Amino acid sequence: MRCSAALGSSEASLGGLVHAPTTSTHKPRPRADDVDAQASVPQRRHWVASSLEDVVVPDSEDDDDDVCLCKRCGKVHGVKDIEECRRVRREQSRCKRCGLVHKDYDCSAWIIHGLDKFCCELFIPNVDELQMDGDTIILPPHVQSRIDELSSRAWSTVSKAKRFQKKQQDAKKKTDT
Repeated sequence: MRCSAALGSSEASLGGLVHAPTTSTHKPRPRADDVDAQASVPQRRHWVASSLEDVVVPDSEDDDDDVCLCKRCGKVHGVKDIEECRRVRREQSRCKRCGLVHKDYDCSAWIIHGLDKFCCELFIPNVDELQMDGDTIILPPHVQSRIDELSSRAWSTVSKAKRFQKKQQDAKKKTDT
């Protein structure tokens, strides 16, 4: 495969060759037909010519085995394995009490009710009576009234805090002038 990156002027002055260190921690699997050839040839460093016309970097991996670093677990996976890793991590993050992934409901709890996090003990006091319509939790009337009361307190606290800050800013402006 051809190298698409441009080499710097300091690299071009090194006599035509520049050492290209391997950045991946993944070691390629030996191919069946290369096992005998690898046994007789000592390990060599890969060198890349500094002229861009004839830069050829040998393939170090199979084309179908793309690998990348998983941000969730810190391991190197194949592309297909990353989806599996995401699925496993999602299943591990399910609540043991209610079986839901709480972070799926954090945003709606914040937007609708003014709560920072979704709390299944507040929204679902009795897990045995949990009713859902798809991904939507159907709240019983007594739970809805309790949440409305808490959210109105939260919003009134926020508005009081904003009014207090506004008064402080106005007082500061008056004393500054």
